[in-house]
This record gives sequence, structure tokens and C-alpha cells, in this order.
Amino acid sequence: MIRKFSFLLLLPAIVLHELTHAAFGYPWSNKIEIDLWPDARVFQYYSEDVPRLVYRVVNLAPTIVGSSLAIVVLWAYPNFVLELWSPIGIYLLGLWTIYTVPSRPDLFPFDYVERVD
Repeated sequence: MIRKFSFLLLLPAIVLHELTHAAFGYPWSNKIEIDLWPDARVFQYYSEDVPRLVYRVVNLAPTIVGSSLAIVVLWAYPNFVLELWSPIGIYLLGLWTIYTVPSRPDLFPFDYVERVD
């Protein structure tokens, strides 16, 4: 029950994280499947001629986007850090962390890659 409740609390960040992978991989994918339960994953099927750099960029896309967003927000609104200590700020910080921090498959994409023609 706690796992389901925590999953629902973190669902916005989890969905956005997986959709970012799908959006970045869309130009090169033959097929995309998103699975949210029990483990959130995006299955992207690439052809043989996709460069290895594409795998890296697609798998690190949420980290790149989340880090860039943090830099822009902190640059544009320096007092934002002080407001993070409110309950909603702590929740948003948790969502940002879930969105930005890469998982093991994000860090080691070639261990989990599938290729189809």
C-alpha cells in the first residue's frame, strides 16, 4: 500500500521522466512503448544504423533537461532556494530529483538496448 501511495505522489515526475525519453528518442525510434507499473520504463526500438551517441542522449535526456531547468530557474529567480523549505517546496524538490536523477538503465544504456529492423 505504501508503494502504491508513494508511486501516486511521484507519478508526475515519473511520467515526465519517461515522456522525456520518448520525446528525445522519437526521431530515431521505429516503435515506442511506455510501461509505468510496476517499474516505469520506456521501450524504444531502434534500427541498426542509429549512432551510439543517440542512445546516450536519449537516456540522459531527463538529466540534461532537469539540470538545465534548475540552472535557468536559479539564475532567473535567485530567492527560489529560500522558498524550497516550505512543504510544497520540499515536495517539488522531490519531484525534480525523481525527474532528474538517472537510473541504472539511463547510465548504462548498452546493457539494456534492443535493436530491431
